[in-house]
Amino acid sequence: MYNVDKNYLLSDDYVKEMLYYHNGNHNDFLDFLYDADPKTDNYNWRHFQLVQKLGGWRWKGIFTYRETFVDLIYSENLKGVDFGGSQRPISEHLDIVDIEDVDFYNRKVKYKSLSEVDYDIDFIFSSHTLEHIPNLEEILQQIYDNLVKDGILALNLPAYSCKRWIAKTGHWMGGTPHVHTFKLSKTKVDEDITNLLDIDSLLEKFGFKISLAEYTGDNSIIIFAEK
Repeated sequence: MYNVDKNYLLSDDYVKEMLYYHNGNHNDFLDFLYDADPKTDNYNWRHFQLVQKLGGWRWKGIFTYRETFVDLIYSENLKGVDFGGSQRPISEHLDIVDIEDVDFYNRKVKYKSLSEVDYDIDFIFSSHTLEHIPNLEEILQQIYDNLVKDGILALNLPAYSCKRWIAKTGHWMGGTPHVHTFKLSKTKVDEDITNLLDIDSLLEKFGFKISLAEYTGDNSIIIFAEK
């Protein structure tokens, strides 16, 4: 099992490991958004070599906003869940909500749905999960309903810019195919892309207030929203 704590995540050691195989400095690393589509050497290093150690922290978008994620996930005053996190949990101490029976480290998944969680949920973290859910609007309503007032939704999502992640194309590699393709409402896309959704607008439809919505490295999108 991986052993990641907040001190490591805020350290130079984490930065060095994340930047390995990247030919440039820290700012260049953050500015380069399109790692996932070509599967750069750095992307492969993080997602196939570091995955056992870092779990969800291998994603560049989470790394980019790591201080915000660390403050949320390791907060002593907030209780949250990792929604859909069985494949690559973000932390050992967060309960996972997932349809799988066990997680990546063979630990039993405690909750199958948000309605089963038996405590007030201050935040919900989810990484590369919503794109797999056919009844997305129903699940977003559940997420909204099960958060406390002013609760936080923190998302790491695949962006339309990675071609193999486009929904229902047959090119996605993995166990469960994507059924949605995500972009932000500020982006105009002229090409015809399957099941393309403005994810920020969709969240606002359910009552969420967006505090951050940005494209990040690994062809992904980071969103922080409040109920």
